[in-house]
Amino acid sequence: MANRVSPYDVQQILDTDMDVFKLTAFITGAHLMVNRLLANQDYSAEELFEIERWLSAHFATAREKQIKSESFGGASETYDTMIGKGLDSSFYGQQVKLLETEGILAGRERRRAQVTWIGNK
Repeated sequence: MANRVSPYDVQQILDTDMDVFKLTAFITGAHLMVNRLLANQDYSAEELFEIERWLSAHFATAREKQIKSESFGGASETYDTMIGKGLDSSFYGQQVKLLETEGILAGRERRRAQVTWIGNK
């Protein structure tokens, strides 16, 4: 199944110089996640498109940090620092949480591992 979004759709919301081939890898990851976890939920095609687009941008920012501020006189740049974990680690991930109203993606961040001991008494 083809991705819902194209690299050009992601470039509309993500300030990046990343080429379309690199963006496609992040889009594919977002597409697989959206299909597996959300496609059978009560979301419209338009909602799934937006969730996938913003999730793709979120994944891309893990590789390419976003510039928070720039200066020309002294040629300095300030990058956004991590503001949380998981979807909270980027502006784009926070938008995913707003768009994905059932909290399925955010809920995956709270999963905990469980270990059961089947050993000697």
